[in-house]
Amino acid sequence: MEPFVLHIVHDSVENKRKRYLGSTKDIRGRSAYFADCGIVVREVASKDRSDELMREMLEGMDLSQCHAALFEGETYIESLRYLKENHPSILRLVRAHNANLPHFVDQFRGRVRMLSEPVFHRPVHQGYRKVLAWMFRIYRTPRRIYKALRRFYGGLRQGDILDHLPNIRLMRDMHFALLRYRKDIECAELADYVLAICDWERQYYWGPLAGQTKVTTVPYFLPGIYAETIPTVSRENICVCFMGTGVKIMPLLYDAGINTVKLVRQLGDRLPDWRFYLTGNLKPANAFGNIGRMKSTGHVADPLALLAQARVVTILSDLGMGFKTKILEALMAGCWVFVTEELYGRIPEALRPGCKIIQPDSAELFEKALMESLQAPPAIDYNALLRAEAFAALDRLLPFVSEYQAAISPGKGMSIVSAG
Repeated sequence: MEPFVLHIVHDSVENKRKRYLGSTKDIRGRSAYFADCGIVVREVASKDRSDELMREMLEGMDLSQCHAALFEGETYIESLRYLKENHPSILRLVRAHNANLPHFVDQFRGRVRMLSEPVFHRPVHQGYRKVLAWMFRIYRTPRRIYKALRRFYGGLRQGDILDHLPNIRLMRDMHFALLRYRKDIECAELADYVLAICDWERQYYWGPLAGQTKVTTVPYFLPGIYAETIPTVSRENICVCFMGTGVKIMPLLYDAGINTVKLVRQLGDRLPDWRFYLTGNLKPANAFGNIGRMKSTGHVADPLALLAQARVVTILSDLGMGFKTKILEALMAGCWVFVTEELYGRIPEALRPGCKIIQPDSAELFEKALMESLQAPPAIDYNALLRAEAFAALDRLLPFVSEYQAAISPGKGMSIVSAG
């Protein structure tokens, strides 16, 4: 058996509809690195990201020639523990896609903002009162109701009735945030190295958790299989607010969307030659109320084609950690990116020349920035800069790459195994 690297990925990477999901593109960045180095890789698709199933699979594998295991995600605690206890010579790497505690706190903040809007609040409020009245008749005391609710929400999964009970949903969000934080602490202890997605998260989140010597920034970049698909077309006066590729509006996306919608409303009839698009499935359809000049596109199968036409992409929200992948893709497509001041401070410095800071409550600054965006952004190969930084970081973490390069036959590709 040849030396190999074990690459544990989400099973969503096999879903064609999720091809443009940020986590999928990020994972394929590591795949591109392994292919470029000619490393033999055993890619294991983890069903539902189950730590239990992954540990069982590891127990049944021959890992005698495995030099490193790279986990895409921070939740594989028992799998990491198994490797540390039974295969200590295998280098354990974890890709941290987010600073999870502040990220989930931001989700909480975003959900609160959603629930403050009438379209989300009124129908659920009436249903919530009916449920509480029924529970008082059954359980009689607040303490018994609380215990019942704990059992109730603890046994449900995301997407069930909790979506219609806002206060319980908010409580579960915070409970989940604390659980993920506990897992982050364990993950930081068990991993040999944590691969932070940006410098901000290395410095302020994963570094303090794991120790700065165990954390390295491996920035997100767009793999060639995506970058090559950006078309070259005539630029138009189009401003796009991307609302993701999922089937429903998430709290973080809602915050960015409503900020853009309100700015366009305040713009009124000014700049009549501009068009404003809002992508993603809006559920409910009136989630943003009257969107005025904005056009809802629904699900966009190929967002890169739309980016190639546009001049501006807006990501006007302070909420959410990680790497906003649409920033890089928009810059690569030749767009300006409008961001908030706080977000500007978290994005990689290499991307800042193509970004403009916008105050979400200032239509005047928004109008001025749109007029300035008629001039093309700096001609910088942003992706090449991030790709080189990511590859150099992985080279430092994987010293055996050069040591075993001669022993590993290049071009062998990868074998894919599905857990479960």
